[in-house]
Amino acid sequence: MRKVQRTHNVRDMTRVRPKAFCLARFRVKVEQMTDPIHFSLPGPVVYSIASLGVLLLASWLIYLALPEDDPKPNTLTLLRNGLGLSGLHPIMLIAGAFAYAIIAAILTVGLAFLILGTIALPFSEGMTPKELRDGFLFYVLRLAGLTTVLGAVIALPITVIRLRLTQKQTDTATESLFNEKINAATQGLYARRQISILGDDDKYQDHWQDDIVQRCAAIDRLARLARANPEEALSISRTIATYIRVNFPAKNLDATPLPFERKQPRADLQIGIQAIGSTNLLAREHQHGNWRLDLRSCDFDGVDFSNGNFLAVDFSRCRIEAAQMNGANLQGVKLSGCLLNCTTFWRSDLTGASLGFAIISLEPGGLFQGLRTAHSLRGVSFVASDLRGMHYLGKPSQISETFGTKDTQLHLNVRAKKPSDSELSTFHVFKDGSPEQQDEVKFHTLKHGVLSTGYQHWSPYDSTDGATHSYYVDFLKELGMDKWPYIDS
Repeated sequence: MRKVQRTHNVRDMTRVRPKAFCLARFRVKVEQMTDPIHFSLPGPVVYSIASLGVLLLASWLIYLALPEDDPKPNTLTLLRNGLGLSGLHPIMLIAGAFAYAIIAAILTVGLAFLILGTIALPFSEGMTPKELRDGFLFYVLRLAGLTTVLGAVIALPITVIRLRLTQKQTDTATESLFNEKINAATQGLYARRQISILGDDDKYQDHWQDDIVQRCAAIDRLARLARANPEEALSISRTIATYIRVNFPAKNLDATPLPFERKQPRADLQIGIQAIGSTNLLAREHQHGNWRLDLRSCDFDGVDFSNGNFLAVDFSRCRIEAAQMNGANLQGVKLSGCLLNCTTFWRSDLTGASLGFAIISLEPGGLFQGLRTAHSLRGVSFVASDLRGMHYLGKPSQISETFGTKDTQLHLNVRAKKPSDSELSTFHVFKDGSPEQQDEVKFHTLKHGVLSTGYQHWSPYDSTDGATHSYYVDFLKELGMDKWPYIDS
């Protein structure tokens, strides 16, 4: 009787209040879904869905990392550039994207379940208003916190892009300011001033002349800007070199007869050379490549190049009389056709320097040694040079690391120790070919004599003969210097 009554009551309740009954069942189902104790999916289903999602995400990221046949940058490269992470390794970017996607997915799913739990709040009719208010507030705070975290995760790429754009704007403003400083300093390179000179008619006449003080200050500012921004050192070096070429051209290459006093160079020329000696070093450290600074056909008489870095600078056909190159780095420098009388090279590095057609014709006497005081003459070329002003070229071991030709003019004392052109020609013929058995004794005797003088690399032909270039290439290969800056590639 009691069971019938209970069944009757349930049937009556379902028949009388169908909507209330369905809502109650829905709330129970939602509570079970949102309750971690009651809600559960079959294990294989969960693992299958998760594995499929991870596999799809990993496949997509690996696809982005693969190189494309199109020379245009791939999607991964565009993504790295867009986020301002071009310096980040692709593997690190893929790992970060994978972790980001997992975190965002977890937060999204958690927020969805939390919203469902908030909709079906498990409030009982016996709860007091304070308990209802506290429970509702707790769900709202959970919802707000999770929404905030998810919003921050979603906004992360946008924040990174915004920071990149801000940094780009800052870099643009900095570059613009630097260019303005360069322009302001460059304008000082052609500064002129007006002076009044008393004429023959006892009247003052206005004249314009170069403002040396302002020009020196402009060159000094350019050198300081190069030290502040080494990436622009090459551009600044070229600007100063252009100024020197335009304002100090060599009018001729006629040797000044002895005795003569050392010429005092103009202040802006001296400061310009010192600035190039320092900025060229910065440019070499930050601008790689086979480039040469152009300082051809300039008048450098009396200029002090001491301790400057002039690696691979082209000084071809310059006047450099009575100059000082003490302690300078002159590796791979071109001094072809230069007038070098009375110039000192004490402790300078002339490794691989080209002195072809150079002129050292005067013999000043005294303690002057010229090239002999250089730290290194290894690989120096004296093709068709006038070396009559050097009464001593060095020991045989030092001469053996130099190259010359038949038309290289030597001092009488030096020429007396040099093998004849016929002996050198026979030596190279035997050296390049296989001597016959009857000539082996002659070859070994000749070889010993040539090697004892140090002229085994000198060409027995003049500078116009094609064989000379072949001998010069073999000479550089033997020294391991058949590369830039010793030769132009």
